[in-house]
Parts: sequence; C-alpha cells; structure tokens
Amino acid sequence: HFSFIGSIAAQNKSSYSFIDNNTPAINTVYYRLKMMDIDGRFTYSKIVPVRLNLRNAVVLSPNPAKENITLAFKKPLVENARLKIMDVAGKELYNVAVAANQSNISLRVNQFPSGRYFVSIVSAHTNINESFVVIR
Repeated sequence: HFSFIGSIAAQNKSSYSFIDNNTPAINTVYYRLKMMDIDGRFTYSKIVPVRLNLRNAVVLSPNPAKENITLAFKKPLVENARLKIMDVAGKELYNVAVAANQSNISLRVNQFPSGRYFVSIVSAHTNINESFVVIR
C-alpha cells in the first residue's frame, strides 16, 4: 500500500530531492516515484526500501530511576507491539502488550534491584531498544 506524500514540479533538472517529514516509527519504509509526463501519462519507478534509524525513537526518563520510568515516543506507535524488559543476563523480567497509537508508557521499576536493564519494543515492523539504570 502506497500513500501520496508530496510532489515536485518538473524543472528540467537531472536530479531532484524531497524530504519526507512524516515517516512512521517503523524500521523500513518503501518508496516509489510516480513520474508523470506533460500529457498525463505516467510510470512508476522501482520500489526502494529505506531503513530508518530508530535509535532515539523513544526518550526514557528519568535515567537512572528509583521508582518509575516513562517512555515517551517521538512518534506514536503505528501498530500493536510487545514491550519487554530484560536484565543484563538476558533474563526477561517484564512482558506486556502495547497498543498502537501509544505515545507515552509509564512503568514501575521499584521491584527491580539496582542495575542496568534493557527495554525492547517489538512489532512486525518495529524494533526499538533502549536501556536504563535502577538505583537504590
């Protein structure tokens, strides 16, 4: 499924550029160009995947934490996901479903001992990883 994101008028150039300021919070976005002639005929370019860097897609605070942490997404999740918290040994300590369109999640971390923990938010098209520290 492709959606219209913008257009550029022909200017008899050999190259053009366009910035998509509304990319969703997913790992890979697929683009194709619709190239239209003056008479209205058009062709599509080949489909090009663009892998997005989702590092910093969420701000986790406070960090370090004692009682609670808040995950603030820069863009709401576009699909349902799973949120997991693991310790440094990789042991899963927390696993919860997260609904699409979430932009903030608050979690209690006061039951965890002092140390570093890893948060993973995973869906079919998203894989966001961050870490936080619990202090006592």
